Amino acid sequence: MSKTILYVGSYTFPDKSGNAAKGVYVYDFDTVTGKITLLQTASEVANPSYVTVCPETMHLYVASEGRETKVACYKICPETGLLTYENSVDCSGSAMCHVATNGKAVYTAQYGSGHISAVSIEEDGKLGKVLVEFAHEGKSVNPRRQEKQHAHSVTISPDGKYAYACDLGMDKIMIYKIEEDGSLSPNAVPFKEVAPGEGPRHMEFHPNGKYLYLVTEMGAKVVFYTYDEATGALEAKQMVATLPQGYDKPNTAADIHLTNDGKYLYMSNRGIDELVCFQVAEDGMLTKLCSFSSVGGFPRSFALSPDNRFVAIGNQDGSLNILSRDAETGVCSALYEEAIPMCVCVKFFTL
Repeated sequence: MSKTILYVGSYTFPDKSGNAAKGVYVYDFDTVTGKITLLQTASEVANPSYVTVCPETMHLYVASEGRETKVACYKICPETGLLTYENSVDCSGSAMCHVATNGKAVYTAQYGSGHISAVSIEEDGKLGKVLVEFAHEGKSVNPRRQEKQHAHSVTISPDGKYAYACDLGMDKIMIYKIEEDGSLSPNAVPFKEVAPGEGPRHMEFHPNGKYLYLVTEMGAKVVFYTYDEATGALEAKQMVATLPQGYDKPNTAADIHLTNDGKYLYMSNRGIDELVCFQVAEDGMLTKLCSFSSVGGFPRSFALSPDNRFVAIGNQDGSLNILSRDAETGVCSALYEEAIPMCVCVKFFTL
């Protein structure tokens, strides 16, 4: 019988109330009720602010967003989902905030410095050596947030040919070709510009492998692109607002995910503290359906359960929230809450 695990990343420095998270939290997830049960806290890595699962190697790769710039890995027990710390590798730059993997390498984004790194994966799943690093250079129109480059995420194309690096500071999506050994090289089409001041943050490909969706942190928009697998080029087809008309309070957008069938897209807004649901048409175009509370404050990360019946939300203001999802309307409703200081990343994995 399969077992579903929920991995949760956190910042381990004290929050506003003086409480500190313990590291990576491991929960058993009941796929019938949505209830969570804490199995383990793994505390070997400081500020594990982003985690990603690699089914091929049965490892969890972790960005340590602290004074040191390193990516770490944990071996996943195939029976229980429990973690065993294995090793870490130092990378250039500062404030590593995102990791992605294709089973050959781990790709990291360093927000503070604008670096992108590719780190090899050994046969046993441990991290190997730094294969290549790129230092972005540039800025955009916002003098406070875009005074220089700020790499925010790396997204791998479904066919494994390209890596797309969102740089919030430059208002660009940098495009890299993935080599046979997992390293990166600049693509012939080197980047895609985003509208000035938007601040590209996270992206996700549609299940059909032909569409790509971007959430912009500063503009709180979702941008729909078509993907050219021959060249890696992106063509913008639509940009949609996610906030209510006239909303003028502080807000930053964060995460973005699609349902398994590709018919619904969700994104999170921090400030108004809600998730927004869009319907996805056959041609990829978006129509806003509804919005609903993230229950907690500052929803930095969320994830749909493997069967899409539930949503887990990492609210940075101090809670992990589980919501039930209505497949017809897209609306999600609160079920359970677990207090976790500085809860910032959630990932499901089915053993």
